[in-house]
Amino acid sequence: MNILDQYQTDRLKASDIPPGREFAVIVEKVVLETLDDDEPAKPVVHFANAKKSLPLNKTNALQIAECYGPETEAWSGRPIVLYRAKTMFGGKMVDCIRCRVPVAGEHHATPAQTPPAPEPANDPGEAQPGDEIPF
Repeated sequence: MNILDQYQTDRLKASDIPPGREFAVIVEKVVLETLDDDEPAKPVVHFANAKKSLPLNKTNALQIAECYGPETEAWSGRPIVLYRAKTMFGGKMVDCIRCRVPVAGEHHATPAQTPPAPEPANDPGEAQPGDEIPF
């Protein structure tokens, strides 16, 4: 038994994204939610094509706002790409989730898209058309 499987959550965590992989998701909505009784409400982004939501830290929120503007209502229906990265926390490097806006011409599979004809993969970690989002 994998003990981590016993603590499932509806929130994305870095371990949900395999190293070296990227997944395109479509923003459905951003809402303020209380994640911890001792903490103030935090913006959480929900996706149209994924089961889990992502609490937004300042880095990810500003990354999305840089391209789509500061009003979260304008983010609905917009694509973002999620990937695993590293960050400094508590004096140690730890896994984290980062997001970015796809560049023009970039293809990531989403259920709403009709996938183009498969092309040879340049990067084995990149999401390919038809890949399912595992979270």
